[in-house]
Amino acid sequence: MQPDGTITITGDVTVEGDVIANGVSLLNHVHTDVVPGNMLSGPPE
Repeated sequence: MQPDGTITITGDVTVEGDVIANGVSLLNHVHTDVVPGNMLSGPPE
């Protein structure tokens, strides 16, 4: 499936495999400014 345009989904989405949005992999992305503890990291690259 390769739709052009916007897709709206109401409800849950289950994916077997990776999701890539704007070139960023959900499974294999890295973060900047990672620090130990419960602080938030920087945005994904």
